[in-house]
Amino acid sequence: MRLQVTLSGSNPGVVIRVDRNAAPHGRVYEGMVGATFRHPVFEQPNRPTVWVAEDARPYLVPAATAAAPRLQRAVATAASQALSENNL
Repeated sequence: MRLQVTLSGSNPGVVIRVDRNAAPHGRVYEGMVGATFRHPVFEQPNRPTVWVAEDARPYLVPAATAAAPRLQRAVATAASQALSENNL
């Protein structure tokens, strides 16, 4: 996971990037490919593969939304501190 913070320009903010090869399930669980997804379960020899449907279970967006005010304060504090330390 990589975090990129942009403080300048017309669209300041934070971008979280995740390597899809490192976390291939992330987009599915987050609901980025649909509200539900299908996957095989409990494969057994000499039996057909059973597939089930599951609802997406977003985790990153709800966590980031809940932490947004605290994150905004932390970024503002870090920016102010960096400016102060550099006499700007």
